[in-house]
Amino acid sequence: YAVPMDEIYAGEWLELPPPNSPWAALNRDFGFELAGYLSHIAELPGEGYPFRFYTHDPWWLNSPWLDRYGREPHDIYLPLSVARLGAGGAVSPLTSVSLLSVDDSYGELPDQVPLECQPHLLEALRCMPDEAGPLVWVYPWAEYDERTFGPEPRLAEVFAGDWMVRGFINAGLPLNSVVSTTNWLAAADLPLWRERVL
Repeated sequence: YAVPMDEIYAGEWLELPPPNSPWAALNRDFGFELAGYLSHIAELPGEGYPFRFYTHDPWWLNSPWLDRYGREPHDIYLPLSVARLGAGGAVSPLTSVSLLSVDDSYGELPDQVPLECQPHLLEALRCMPDEAGPLVWVYPWAEYDERTFGPEPRLAEVFAGDWMVRGFINAGLPLNSVVSTTNWLAAADLPLWRERVL
């Protein structure tokens, strides 16, 4: 949490959060990817959020699907397996899916990449959560903003909290759901919360 997202969202010029999940899983740190993505979408400027996947990268001489991912779909399934909960406890919708890009660094359109990626994307979208998982991370979005940008910053505490959850996920904690403290407090008496570990 090192970006003043509260300030950015309050500006009313940003309707959606950034579309990328953190790409930490490129080095097999899946906990970092999931914890980073969950923390990024805990609060939103609107109701939904976008998803972007890099099949090709026109800026660098590589094709992520073929080169960096090694044709493994973890950066499709992991971000699309999360449940971001709004103030009423309902799962926020995914608003769009973007693929960057259809052509590779040479301007070519190799058939292999869409033929291999499309089934994974369709399956991940079909299986997206429609309710919270058994564990829900109550993410202290507003509190972390204050601890990062307030008059008495405590950055070590902020980073330690996210890093701890990253470690839990890497150790096997089945965490895929997040709600901000603000949204949780707005509906703290929902029966949903009594059926989940917070």
